[in-house]
Amino acid sequence: MKVYFIRHAIAMEREEWKDDDLKRPLTKDGIKKFKSFFKKISRSLKKPDLLIASEAERSIATAKIIARIYDIDYKIDNRINPGADIMQYKLLLDEMADNNINSVAIVGHEPDLSNFISFYIAETALSLKLKKGAIVYVKDKVLYGLIQPDLI
Repeated sequence: MKVYFIRHAIAMEREEWKDDDLKRPLTKDGIKKFKSFFKKISRSLKKPDLLIASEAERSIATAKIIARIYDIDYKIDNRINPGADIMQYKLLLDEMADNNINSVAIVGHEPDLSNFISFYIAETALSLKLKKGAIVYVKDKVLYGLIQPDLI
């Protein structure tokens, strides 16, 4: 299975946001930068069969940008909300495999994504830290690419 792990775009800082963390939005600059970045990078990434976001507003807003560019729908899954553990991601991917999904894009959070990717491809802790908006491409549990937005 092909998996694009995507960290949500730049959101308001936790310290600035006084409401429920799940409602913390992307910044206007974060939206602008991610749209520009993803338009460029989407040319070299095949459209996934399924796009999944956590319930967090910042994850949903990032998924909406991706969905518009690829002209696909997205699904919300609370198993990958901020603080999700490795097993939640594993159960989600196992479910995708059981349903014969060939490729999936998952918009999630740090450090959850890095922790799961480390487990998924190496079954150990790797020194992996995803910047906001980063994309990690994994195929059949092999890391094929890590794209950090400020490199484009």
